[in-house]
This record gives sequence, C-alpha cells and structure tokens, in this order.
Amino acid sequence: MLGRKKLFLIINLVFFLSGCGNLTRLRECEKLASIGTELANQTMPNLLEKDQEIIYLFQQQFLTTSEQINNENWRDSKILDYSSNLSQIYQEYGTLTQEFISALHRKEREKALSIQTKLNDLGTKQVQIVEEINNYCQVN
Repeated sequence: MLGRKKLFLIINLVFFLSGCGNLTRLRECEKLASIGTELANQTMPNLLEKDQEIIYLFQQQFLTTSEQINNENWRDSKILDYSSNLSQIYQEYGTLTQEFISALHRKEREKALSIQTKLNDLGTKQVQIVEEINNYCQVN
C-alpha cells in the first residue's frame, strides 16, 4: 500500500545527523529522526501485509506518531515547520488508511483504488519533506 521505498526514506532521517552544527538543531534533528525511525521499524516488517487488522494497526501508528510529533516542544523554527508538515502527513495517512479499510469492508473497489492513489501521492510528499529535512540538518 505505502511502498517500501517511501517508508524506508524515513529511516534515512538517521543519516543526516552528522552535519547538524547547532546544538538545538542537532537535538531536534535527532529527535525527529528517532520518531521517524520508530514508525518505520513498526511498519516496515509488515508493509506488504494484506490483513486488515495489520492495516488498522498501521493507521493507529500513523495517528500516534502524528500526535507524538505535535506534542514535542520544537524550538528550531525550521524543524517546527518540518515537523508540522510530517505530522500532517501522518495524520492524513491515518485518515486515508481508515477510509481504505472502510472501502475494503464495503467492497468499493474504485474508492479503494482512489484512496491508494492518494496514499501514494502522500508518500511522494513525505519523501520531499524528508529530503528537505535531510538538507537542513546537514547544513553546518
């Protein structure tokens, strides 16, 4: 549903840490990377799972991660912007995943395919934000 490449990019957040020069930026880059890595570790092993209960767990994990990001006290203004964007994406993942599950239950194939397209588009948006975060955190 979400694609291995897209969720795998979350893990790449870890690799930007060496370039963070500012201590606040470094800590916040590490924290955001930690949150993203935790989500990836929870979802990656079962990414191709078709069991609706597992998909429901994905939905819950996205919503929980979104909330976790929102509950952080980000001091770096750019990290705050990036974290807000990621949180919104994870919230949308959660919402769309619930809609996807509902469409499957109602056997609404076209709607499920439409939602899957939206999820893929959201994945592209996520990749762009992760790349921006990587670039920002690598600046000395």
